[in-house]
Amino acid sequence: MASSPEIEDKSFALFCSVVDALANYEFSKIDEDIFREIYEEIVERKERHKAGEYYTPEWLVQLILDDVFDLWEEGIPKILDPACGSGTFLYRAIRHLIEKGAPFKDITRTF
Repeated sequence: MASSPEIEDKSFALFCSVVDALANYEFSKIDEDIFREIYEEIVERKERHKAGEYYTPEWLVQLILDDVFDLWEEGIPKILDPACGSGTFLYRAIRHLIEKGAPFKDITRTF
């Protein structure tokens, strides 16, 4: 069995290769929750449900956020998602604010 430093070295090398591979993509052009998609491909639904993991459907996320933003009067709201999973609510909220013209630096400062 490999020792801890060996595992750390191999893990770090794997992480670096993944980062290098991902650097080839323009993620600002992606209009979907990519982490959710990757996770759902890797971990089978039955296994996720055994662990108590359930994803909010995209249509429901959008419906909730539409209502929230309709109620919000001005500025950029502070949004908390304590059970964020892959971050679908946060991702969609940020996309909504960008589409409405909010400067990205203001959005990230608020979150």
